[in-house]
Amino acid sequence: MKELLTLVIPVYNEEKALNILIEKFVELEKMLNIIFVDDFSYDNSRLMLKEKDFNVISHPYNKGYGASLKTGIRNAKTPYICIMDADFQHRIEDLWKLTQYMNDFDTVIGARSSESHFPLFRRPGKFLINKFASYVAGFKIKDINSGLRIFKKNDIERFIDILPNGFSFTTTSTLLFIKSGYSIKYIPVTVEKRVGKSSVKIKDGIRTLLLILKTLMLFCPLKFFVPLSAFLLFSGFGFIGLEFYLYNIINVSTSALLLFISSLLVFLFGMISEQISQLKRITR
Repeated sequence: MKELLTLVIPVYNEEKALNILIEKFVELEKMLNIIFVDDFSYDNSRLMLKEKDFNVISHPYNKGYGASLKTGIRNAKTPYICIMDADFQHRIEDLWKLTQYMNDFDTVIGARSSESHFPLFRRPGKFLINKFASYVAGFKIKDINSGLRIFKKNDIERFIDILPNGFSFTTTSTLLFIKSGYSIKYIPVTVEKRVGKSSVKIKDGIRTLLLILKTLMLFCPLKFFVPLSAFLLFSGFGFIGLEFYLYNIINVSTSALLLFISSLLVFLFGMISEQISQLKRITR
């Protein structure tokens, strides 16, 4: 397995979790390569890892979760890469579940099972993001931003320059893989309650939605423009119906006419965007 797989673990102030996990990582390193990427932690995380002689790459300043993964990916020497969080949420035994499928699928992702710990206040946002991402991808996504997954180094390097440096790395990479025709396999895993305080903020969720929208515009713009065009078109008919209901006359008002023209322009703009998207994929 050492010749095949490198485990990349981003670390940012995970001293409490490392106190629990570090000996498990010592045993794990005997079976596969591990690269820890310290994202300028201000606690003892980096020192703890260095004391155990782990392969630790340190950032000179805080760059973000995605940037840490990029650093680990670029420095990995094996054909397969697994990413895992350092906050005690993922179980090492679940990692081995994913390795059983890595030769048969381009990406294997650990999806949170019903037994997993998941804060109630995050569930509505998670549900919304998963539904929106599934619409964009045309594929039922079970866990859009799982931090436990295996992919091929060559595949992820195709997109590494356009992937975000923040927490949306996993979300965006999932969509890019699906829209590029790569095969995805979801494996149920149990996610534990994290040790320490999460650094994910509400703004990260908003940024994730914007990145999903950006991916939608990049790969299938008609999925955005057609619903918007239809909304404007039916709104125009709604104005006509309202006037007929109130005044018993059929009259195309200025507002209705403006909505019809806007609907047509949006649809035509969507068609042009779709053609540009197709041309980009052909010439890639």
